[in-house]
Amino acid sequence: MGAPMNAELDPNRIVAEFLKQNLDALVDGAKGFFKGAANTLRLHLDRTYRQYLTTLLEKYSKAKSFLLRGEPVPLYQFYVPLDIKSKNKTISAPGICDVLDLANNTIIMGSAGCGKSMFVRHLLLDSLLSKTRVPIFVELRQFNMFDGDLFQLIIRSLTTHKFTIDAEYVRKAIEMGHFILFLDGYDEVAHERRQHVRNTIHEFAKLNDKNAVILTSRPDPELEGWQSFSLAQVAPLSLDQAYSLVEKLPFDDKLKTRFLTDLRADLFRKHQSFLSNPLLLSIMLLSYGQSASIPTKLSVFYNQAYEALFERHDVLKNGFKRQVLSPLDIQDFARLFSAFCLQAYDKRKLEFTHTEALEYIESSQNLVGIRCNKDNYLKDLIQAVCLMVQDGLQIVYAQIISRILRRPLHL
Repeated sequence: MGAPMNAELDPNRIVAEFLKQNLDALVDGAKGFFKGAANTLRLHLDRTYRQYLTTLLEKYSKAKSFLLRGEPVPLYQFYVPLDIKSKNKTISAPGICDVLDLANNTIIMGSAGCGKSMFVRHLLLDSLLSKTRVPIFVELRQFNMFDGDLFQLIIRSLTTHKFTIDAEYVRKAIEMGHFILFLDGYDEVAHERRQHVRNTIHEFAKLNDKNAVILTSRPDPELEGWQSFSLAQVAPLSLDQAYSLVEKLPFDDKLKTRFLTDLRADLFRKHQSFLSNPLLLSIMLLSYGQSASIPTKLSVFYNQAYEALFERHDVLKNGFKRQVLSPLDIQDFARLFSAFCLQAYDKRKLEFTHTEALEYIESSQNLVGIRCNKDNYLKDLIQAVCLMVQDGLQIVYAQIISRILRRPLHL
């Protein structure tokens, strides 16, 4: 369990308490590196880290979400503690110390909209609140336009957040193990850049094993082979967590009260496969707001959910445009997937080998007259749009799609 989560954080107080506990170690690591009196060094490091940590805290203690698209609001105003699963064990509302107990290096995986980005922000804040180690936050999609290594990207992140000591000191501090490195969004790295990114992450983790590395990504079979990293999955929302999230979302109070009543009654039980996902839960609330009813308007919800998974969710990430390997627009992508689902449904098939999935894509292309690279389209279904999931050696539908296809088909 992490430190207490208050909606309003006081950056000056949090940073002062963090430095009170950690400044001695930071100063010891710098001795012999800087010339001058010990008091001068201490004042210099205090000023530098205070400025850096305050800037970092002010940035990542606020965020936007699907229903909060104006000015960023305090993270803990709408964040609901998530659970994670690792090695058949569920950890409830973990803080940074709980994650570090799993392993020094950990990959946090989860599907689109499950709350990974908010969870890693929580861990960053908790590393300061619990006075653990100095956090560094790196958005891995920067590698799409950057040819350097991870150390150079770390320096860029530090400089962006007003850390003013030169790179050689940073290298020394890394050797001493002063940092927790948060690497967000491996799935957002362009495919042609991933080998380089993978190599530089592994090299950093191997050479600097006194530090901790926490990486986030959508599910990717490649990550399961990273021997120096432990794996953890973001768990679906429980009914209580879903209820708490809706309570915190900005929405018409009367409609929200009715939605929460329905959620407790049987709405969550009937639609748990997608109401356990924070993004899809938010979309369901929007659909409810349009009709004050869910069952008669599921088609509206499904269309909104698809649009969010295809493109709207990533719009919140500072203009980030996720790489889609198959050059199809949102309508053609949907038409091809609809043909795929219809043919598979006709044969009552819900699981596929890689070869079978490619065969269904080929026959679907012939059926609707839309052509693209089959392998790329399958990768997009799994990694870019998250309509399908790699489950061991099988490829299966994402929960929201599986739930639809298990219903009787009415023509």
